Amino acid sequence: MDSKSALEAFAQRYVVADFRDRFLHEALKRPEKLHSRICHSIGDLFPASLAGAAAPFSSEDPCLVLEGAGGFRATTWAALPRHVGLGEGLLVVGSDGSRFYAETEAMKGSPSVVYGHGS
Repeated sequence: MDSKSALEAFAQRYVVADFRDRFLHEALKRPEKLHSRICHSIGDLFPASLAGAAAPFSSEDPCLVLEGAGGFRATTWAALPRHVGLGEGLLVVGSDGSRFYAETEAMKGSPSVVYGHGS
């Protein structure tokens, strides 16, 4: 599955209905804007029921990671430990769109909020 198809499948499965088109536009054309949303207004993207989840990936699972203005990059979960838990804002999507892990940006006195789900 290519990156665009994976992001479309992910959006259909996890992104709130009213935001799906905007998510796809930002994911493909304005990744820095999407990264800012992940950092500061993640509740606009995902239902609250997905908050507090554990990472649904095994070490060698292929995934796409959002790197701010650089957009999404293909990698594996094993290559991401230096990014996870840093409180810098993070979105990792399974290469088939079936699972994800996201963290908000941490603020002084307020830790990151984690969202995720996987099948």
